[in-house]
Amino acid sequence: MDKKRLQIEEKLFKVVTDLLRELYGDYALPRISRKALIARDLGIDSLGKIELFHRLEDSFRCRLPISLLEETETLDEIVVVLAGQTGAEITFDRSTLLTNPAQTGGAFVKTDTIIESILAYVEADPLRPHIYLQDEFGNEKCITYGDLFENARKVAQGLAAKGLQYGQTVAIILPTSEEFFEAFLGVQFAGGIPVPIYPPVRSHRLEEYVQRESKILKNAEVQFLISFNPAKQLNKILKSFIPSLRAVVTVPALKRIHGTLSHQMILPQDSGMIQYTSGSTGDPKGVLLSHAISFRIYRRSRRPLR
Repeated sequence: MDKKRLQIEEKLFKVVTDLLRELYGDYALPRISRKALIARDLGIDSLGKIELFHRLEDSFRCRLPISLLEETETLDEIVVVLAGQTGAEITFDRSTLLTNPAQTGGAFVKTDTIIESILAYVEADPLRPHIYLQDEFGNEKCITYGDLFENARKVAQGLAAKGLQYGQTVAIILPTSEEFFEAFLGVQFAGGIPVPIYPPVRSHRLEEYVQRESKILKNAEVQFLISFNPAKQLNKILKSFIPSLRAVVTVPALKRIHGTLSHQMILPQDSGMIQYTSGSTGDPKGVLLSHAISFRIYRRSRRPLR
């Protein structure tokens, strides 16, 4: 192996080691190797992988191709791309990276959390597009920062009126949609901790699905479950074996409730969200991410496709 590749590998291993120490302590460190499978051997799930790639871009001062994030399975594949031994594009222009996304008056404003970023954009340009979503028919909808903020604030007020306290958890079982983003940010605006869970493929089997996911709901001690309309019938069923659960609610229902938000300081190191593993190799395990880390994942996931 040439000197350049050895240096890249050494630098890569350090980034991986630092991430694993934050997630699991020293438990996973002996398993780090070039051939280690990122998901199975190192326990880095999809969100953890996004954070890993964000750190690699910072460390190597580059922009990695989105295809690498989607397709890579081992650390050795990342080394190959970083060493320039494939045709994958790597851009070493630091100015193209999304570092501090809120911009006002031509100057970037440093933000450390999703909430700070949303508020800065709303103040600067509420009509600025934030997310473009496509439905199953290919129709595109633009969600502006102003619209997202207003709807998320209504969700937050609804949760507050229902009694959600700072630091309590709220599960979200919704597909990628406008309602998901409103729910996720609404929970954070209310001072809660969102727990996103992949929704079922078939909504008519929601009861069976939620019962399977009850280990996550119970482990996270969720206070509310935000889902779509069919989930409301699960209220009594779920309450019987998830003692912490107060209610199953929908985004439209929360937005119709008028409540008052308490103004609490949310710091970058405060708990921002909980991400659970799929549980395919055992009971699902949750990782508590700070607002700062969840913001970095959020920035990476919203990066424009090239």
